[in-house]
Amino acid sequence: MKKITALLSSLLMVSAITPFSVSAADTQSTARLYFSSDKNVISTEEAKAGIKVPVNVYVDDISNDIQSLTAKWICSSEYVTLKGITDPTLETEAKQYTTSLGESFTADFTPFCFSSVVDGKLKENGSVFVDESELGDNGYTENVVNNRLAITYTQNLMDSAGNEIKKSSYLGAKSDEFMLTSFTAEFAPGTPAGYYKIEFIDDAKNVNSSYFNFYSGDGKTVLSDLVFTVGFMRGDVNNDGVVDAIDASMTLAEYASVSVGSGNKFTEIQQLAADVNIDNELNASDASSILAYYAQVSTGSTPSFD
Repeated sequence: MKKITALLSSLLMVSAITPFSVSAADTQSTARLYFSSDKNVISTEEAKAGIKVPVNVYVDDISNDIQSLTAKWICSSEYVTLKGITDPTLETEAKQYTTSLGESFTADFTPFCFSSVVDGKLKENGSVFVDESELGDNGYTENVVNNRLAITYTQNLMDSAGNEIKKSSYLGAKSDEFMLTSFTAEFAPGTPAGYYKIEFIDDAKNVNSSYFNFYSGDGKTVLSDLVFTVGFMRGDVNNDGVVDAIDASMTLAEYASVSVGSGNKFTEIQQLAADVNIDNELNASDASSILAYYAQVSTGSTPSFD
């Protein structure tokens, strides 16, 4: 026990002196593509009945240099089906909106990041393309066979006056104030406890890639995946509704117990909750990640395990 306490103390000291900030690789990026969902934790009861979870896709463009992009994403689980990617340019009933900058406008299509307000009306900055062969009457396109969805955007090269457009413009104060598109992650009835990941297809791994083209810059892009948990909260080993140093200590104690041959003490759900790195191994790295997450919460930062 003394050894475990000493290890935890070491982790605490490291977390105290290590700033939790964007990595060096991230600071060199010019854009980030990410998912957002109001519901990342699905209860056992919800999984038993089945549940549909809305998900938005956002573009965080640091350089304002995006000329075009294609984004594709997938979920490899047989229990999760991706459906209903929205084509935001399809005509809808006209509604009034206001941005965070106080700019009011009327839109007869879904407000999305690559649009601008002109004379009080919302206009697209370019074209959005979906797979017309799979476009349904509801204005959605989906590829259920491969459980993969995709969207492509191409910016206009000239403005209404015939001038070349050299910088992207976005609706609102920043590029991710409004979404790029949205879709639904449908969890089948009886989905078992575990981690479920929706991930962008990276061109480094697959020719059918998520990619960005830029007017300038090196085009470095961060692709941030979305992780759902079913039956538990990631990092909450003792299931008290919060992730804190106690969870890190329990994880480290379990790792030490297994390491010295004393066997597993955790339940299956605790094993899943503690394996925050999702590598099917429980070790000091998971304990450190849990402690780092807790430190981010304690300092008012936005916590993330990814």
